[in-house]
Amino acid sequence: MTKSFIGSLLSRAQFALWSVRNPGGSFKEFYADSVAKALSGRDPQPSLGPNLKPGSEERARSVFQQLLSLGIGPDDLVVDFGCGTSRIGRLLIDFLEPGRYVGMDIDGRTLEAGRGNIPRLLLETKRSSRSFPAKAYRVWPV
Repeated sequence: MTKSFIGSLLSRAQFALWSVRNPGGSFKEFYADSVAKALSGRDPQPSLGPNLKPGSEERARSVFQQLLSLGIGPDDLVVDFGCGTSRIGRLLIDFLEPGRYVGMDIDGRTLEAGRGNIPRLLLETKRSSRSFPAKAYRVWPV
């Protein structure tokens, strides 16, 4: 079995267990609860929150390098669906021209945590003047 298949099974099992404790709850609510737990920093997480598992930052840099090798340029527009706490987003924001990064996630707490992970000066110099419609997702244009 592959690692992603096992991860998928584990995620489904966690949602099933959560559903028993929260009858009628949606996956979005499950995800929001999971995000709240990750952001609390109690347990090491692979990508969310202040208590990241070892190697998380290196994986973010590796993904960023892969994007560069695929030809992403500073003037490209990047829409990051499920940007989480911006491990990769902050690298993209620094690389891209102002207004060329849009981070989106379904939970506003994640976006706020991500914004807190990016130096204020970087956010101020790269902020977009555009606004994007937020329907099912919370949107964070930078």
